[in-house]
Amino acid sequence: MKRALLFCVLVMSLGLFTGGVSAVTVTVSPDVIQPNDPITITIMGLPNGSAFALGIESNISLADTIAFKFRANQLIMPFALQSASIVVDVHPVEPGSEVCVKAKTGSTLKSIGTISEGSIAHIAEGLGDIATGKIDYLEVTGTSPVNTDEVIIAMTLDGKKSGVDTSTIPFTLTGATNGSALIRIKVDAVEVVTKRVWIGVGPVKGDLNGNQRVDIGDVALVAYMVVNRAPHQVPAADFNGNGFIDIGDASRIAYFVAGKLPAL
Repeated sequence: MKRALLFCVLVMSLGLFTGGVSAVTVTVSPDVIQPNDPITITIMGLPNGSAFALGIESNISLADTIAFKFRANQLIMPFALQSASIVVDVHPVEPGSEVCVKAKTGSTLKSIGTISEGSIAHIAEGLGDIATGKIDYLEVTGTSPVNTDEVIIAMTLDGKKSGVDTSTIPFTLTGATNGSALIRIKVDAVEVVTKRVWIGVGPVKGDLNGNQRVDIGDVALVAYMVVNRAPHQVPAADFNGNGFIDIGDASRIAYFVAGKLPAL
């Protein structure tokens, strides 16, 4: 009798701990796009009331200019976001220059600016409730220091989801014509998917930060993966093919960047 009672208590306890967990599935496609081609996020099983966050990070090549502009265009939101906000981080920027973020939906245009005190600009602003439908664009503009090759821009749109559980979010990007965009989706502060989409060209082996070259930044990223300090593990960093990202992979990419290995 006691064993039966204990079994029932265990079953009920498991139900309490697992009943609130939902299986959210998110995919991002395709792997490679040309400029202005759509990126599509497919979401399945996202319950109402979830804290949903869409993050987009990209390296913007500056070529012969110091001004930059990056846009996410024509985001079709299949569900509403209550108490939405946008967070933008940009570096490097010209100290003392203005970085501006614009969010346009229909006839509503919200513009947020900040004067950078150093080489990093951070903007966080509430957008109120965003209804189901089209966000015309989310835009970041600013000025980089002279002789800067690229600027890294990360923007995150978040809010409490209300609407259909299964849906797609298509959008396009302008401003990044030859590189990549890192798409991150979080649900209730848990990262559900991280996907790098290549723009204009396919992936360069060993280029883990998406700047179209293999450099010390990639070496550092692999080193952080080895000691579990990186935000996530990247399977492409398994250069020796043993199924793990370990000291062998860190050594291999370090020797390659130093010119001691002809290839990865």
